[in-house]
Amino acid sequence: MAGIQRIAESFGLTPRRVQQLAKEPGFPKVARGDYDELACLRWYVKFLQEKLAAGTVRADGQVTGRERYDTAKAEIAELELAEKRKQVLTVAEYEQAMTALINPARHELLAIEARLRPTIGADAASKCGAEIRRSLRALVEDEASA
Repeated sequence: MAGIQRIAESFGLTPRRVQQLAKEPGFPKVARGDYDELACLRWYVKFLQEKLAAGTVRADGQVTGRERYDTAKAEIAELELAEKRKQVLTVAEYEQAMTALINPARHELLAIEARLRPTIGADAASKCGAEIRRSLRALVEDEASA
């Protein structure tokens, strides 16, 4: 009997890949995290032979062009479905929504200086206004560089 780490080392795989393979139908598992190493090796060889015969992987383990094409086609179909369900925004829609959220807040922040002027005086209000404008500029610059 062998654990995941031993199976991974023997097969040249990561422990995570062994866990993924263990979910495949027919993978020989004695108990949770406990495997018959020889039975696993036989199963893995058969698994790889079937993949080669089906043409989904090449002998060097790389995915075939057809597999990449099928994957890309499936991803496009998922994006189209998400778009139909209104789960996807275009960049223009996102920018419009962000502008609608940010502009009112920006105007309110800039209006603070005028509202503070009668309470704290012109000089202090000007300093507050300058700090607010500096902070807003810094936010815009941070977003632009991100």
